[in-house]
Amino acid sequence: MMKEIEISGANRFDTFTRTRSGSRAVIVRDGMILLSHETVSGWWLVPGGGMEEGETPEMCCVREVEEETGFIVQPMREFLTLYEYYEEYRYISHYFICSVTGQGKMCLTDAEKKRGLEPQWMPLKDAISLFSRHQDYADVSEEQRGSYLREFTALHEYMKETSVSSNSLSDRETVRKQYQTSEKLNTRISIHSKYSVNRQGFGNWITSHYQVREGMSVLELGCGTGDMWTGKQEIINRCSRFVLSDFSEGMLCRAQEALQSCHGIEYRVIDIQEIPFEDRTFDIVIANMMLYHVPDLFRGLREVERVLKKGGTFYCATYGENGMMEYICRLFTDYQVQHQINTNFTLQNGEEKLRTIFPDVQRVMYEDALEVTNADDMADYIFSLTGMTDLQKIPREEVRSVLKKNMTDGILHVPKEYGMFIARK
Repeated sequence: MMKEIEISGANRFDTFTRTRSGSRAVIVRDGMILLSHETVSGWWLVPGGGMEEGETPEMCCVREVEEETGFIVQPMREFLTLYEYYEEYRYISHYFICSVTGQGKMCLTDAEKKRGLEPQWMPLKDAISLFSRHQDYADVSEEQRGSYLREFTALHEYMKETSVSSNSLSDRETVRKQYQTSEKLNTRISIHSKYSVNRQGFGNWITSHYQVREGMSVLELGCGTGDMWTGKQEIINRCSRFVLSDFSEGMLCRAQEALQSCHGIEYRVIDIQEIPFEDRTFDIVIANMMLYHVPDLFRGLREVERVLKKGGTFYCATYGENGMMEYICRLFTDYQVQHQINTNFTLQNGEEKLRTIFPDVQRVMYEDALEVTNADDMADYIFSLTGMTDLQKIPREEVRSVLKKNMTDGILHVPKEYGMFIARK
């Protein structure tokens, strides 16, 4: 849930008679945060400003960031509303996690030009350290002390919001580490596109089963790089609302970059265990190749059922227990590689779990295999699997040697077991 925090200045009156509202954008990329720097005074601030008449907080956030920094952003989620009280004023700041989607045009006011306002990227840890020294300005400027306290509070909450709870299961931490950038995921995707026997492609096969009719609302959970939606603008156009979401903010940013030419897409950071939408909002919910990572699967499934409309459909692709991972483990039996396949939600047990929530569940299978001709590609795939720790202790050359020994006529035949469940409310 979005958090609300109050800050009171030393000069606060007993009651406030005036209220001013605004929005601010936390934009972090590769450990760097975008800030507005007043070069004349030396002040640093999180980009944002006051709300204009008729604006929503999201609209204000987008406009203010473009005017101050020249960047076009997409607010993905409001994570904090901060109330400040100074003299007779109450200031309300809506803080959004945002990603950059394009380049716009700066439009500074005369006052901002005089202050030498310009956008600058700073390491996030340095920004937090800078704003943490807010009390140093107590005897200099109450305005600067208050501004830095506000920004420090917001960034502190951002760090808590985007980090994994210490009570979460270890698999959840593995997912965040594994998917914090798209590099490893792209490695896994590329081997399928390069060596799959079934040339339709798993992504195209999945979308071919979606029954998206005109005016439907669609939510995808765990969209990853968004690669599946490339070239699918026709499907998106049918939707009255189309939301792509992911647990990883970094992954969602990659999806936005990959789909920047597509229109009509909302992007949100969402945990399936706490979907931030009202009951019966969507006609279709999608969660492909991710349910086995969910710490409390049944809580997640109940959330999906809750946001689905009556008669709505839930599509969830997954793997089987007799596919690539089992085959790879068998290849390295002599190295005492332990079977590390996540079996929380597979083609073998998924239907039973779905039927605890959904009355109508159908399983469809995707017939495919890999015929790998380059052992290095398969080695890259193996070392991209964060969970396969036993395998990654083996020197790469030995991994490559085992793979080559198991080739027949220069081809490594790797079984695949993939499919999808279609559940209806």
